[in-house]
Amino acid sequence: MKKKILFGFILFWASVNVYSQSIVVNPNGDSNSTKSLENLIKDVFIGPTCATIENISTNFREDVEYVDSDNNTQTGAKSFSYFTHSGSNFPMNKGIILSTGAATQSQGPSADVFSLSGFEVDGSTPSWAGDADIKTILDTRFGDNEPTTDATTVEFDFTPFTNNFSFQYLFASEEYEISNYECESYQDGFAFLVSGPGITPDAEFAGNPPATQWRNIALLPDGVTPVSAGTVHNNIVDCSPAQNPSLYVSNFDANGPTSPIAYNGRTIVFTASQDIQAGQTYRMKLVIADRTDAAEDSAVFLLAGSFNAGGAISLGDDISICEGESTVLTVNSSFSNATYEWQYNGTVLSGETSTSITTVQPGTYVITATEGLCSLSDTIEVLNLPSPNISDISGNTEICQDDFTNLMVTSSDSGLTYQWQLNGSDIPEQTSASINTDQTGEYTVTASPSSGNGCSAKKTITVTEKQGCSIPTGISPNNDGLNDSFDISWLMAENIQIFNRYGTKVYEKANYRNEWYGKSNNGNDLPTGTYYYVVTISGQLPIIGWVYVNREY
Repeated sequence: MKKKILFGFILFWASVNVYSQSIVVNPNGDSNSTKSLENLIKDVFIGPTCATIENISTNFREDVEYVDSDNNTQTGAKSFSYFTHSGSNFPMNKGIILSTGAATQSQGPSADVFSLSGFEVDGSTPSWAGDADIKTILDTRFGDNEPTTDATTVEFDFTPFTNNFSFQYLFASEEYEISNYECESYQDGFAFLVSGPGITPDAEFAGNPPATQWRNIALLPDGVTPVSAGTVHNNIVDCSPAQNPSLYVSNFDANGPTSPIAYNGRTIVFTASQDIQAGQTYRMKLVIADRTDAAEDSAVFLLAGSFNAGGAISLGDDISICEGESTVLTVNSSFSNATYEWQYNGTVLSGETSTSITTVQPGTYVITATEGLCSLSDTIEVLNLPSPNISDISGNTEICQDDFTNLMVTSSDSGLTYQWQLNGSDIPEQTSASINTDQTGEYTVTASPSSGNGCSAKKTITVTEKQGCSIPTGISPNNDGLNDSFDISWLMAENIQIFNRYGTKVYEKANYRNEWYGKSNNGNDLPTGTYYYVVTISGQLPIIGWVYVNREY
């Protein structure tokens, strides 16, 4: 029998703050986090199905001792848990963990210590009992007779809707890479056992006893080799050559601080499957246990919703889209001849009878699949992500040739970046909330979160060339409607002053546009003659010139 030593210290990277990449075990606020193992199997692993599921039994420990990040012994952990994951460094988004230790401590990083171990403080007494079936399998595999401990098991009967069933899983272990445990007979073991009509049992379960003639379907893609630490591992000291290394993912040494789980290594995701007979009743058993002693632990991760015995549908998780963006909703269905009906916010969508629809509308979508006497529905929420709140574009939209206009938007949101376009093409280096331009055309500004995450908002305005942009050199204020006033409205003047030929100021007005009809400030008609003006414009030099007032025509 091997001896395993609980380290009296924790390697330095155990304290690295990388939990943003970790799985989340029993997340707060998720109703699945407080469910029993039986209900997790029904609601998470299996989900809605037309297959009949009954007679569920479980065996687990809910007061597992483990070593925390401060190297202190704790208790009260369960040997099963629910988990979620939103990153890209783990191949499952949610599911169930069955383990030989504290499953609730399975979140990363991997610290290369025995922090999950389900054994008593003195390391001599198993925390809880093993399992006879996994002992039979492992004794046969290794040709010896060793005890198993710390078994977590689930059993249930199911009556399939089709002639095949399958589910997805991966295996993870602390036994990986810390010595040559992969080549030893004291490896932890797991099996997915099925029995029933038409299934040929494995050799160790043939005959009577045992009463249950199990077949293990936790196999490599060759359909023969059981999945274990001994059949999937890297080339390591005293345990070579590597076995199926392409099916292995290391969380050890340099990979530890960024590992999403606390185990030293894991397999890729495998599919367990078995041909069966629709309408017949089968017994399923999921079991994992320590062997020989109760130290370094292992776990199987079961992908949520992956148990498929026919008659199951899923729209997946709720999704979020930006305003005006389209998305395709597709149901994952195991039906072969079902009819489908879609509803949007409680109203049937006429003509939508396929397995997918395209939509731009947020709301609640329900699909119902019906085949024979079986009818199942699933719901998905399509949510609108918020867009930045920006104003309409302000600025002068009519400009004279060679004149400029300042276009700008404002926003109450912070952390935005901007991109201006002219006639659909990006304007280089124009990435602020305003732009000063002398070009006519269609201007579009796009405001986006600087983080790169989230939606964008767009505003558009058209700038045209103003007609009659020259300053008049004469007016004839005789009320005939032709050339009666001094029109320089296109200049957006801040102020105008008009002087007679003797230098006397006869007229002045702020924010002048087109108000001078050849009269003085006191309202008297000015005589025919030449007058001089000074026009003040913001940000520019004053414009000085003359205008002739002609009262003879």
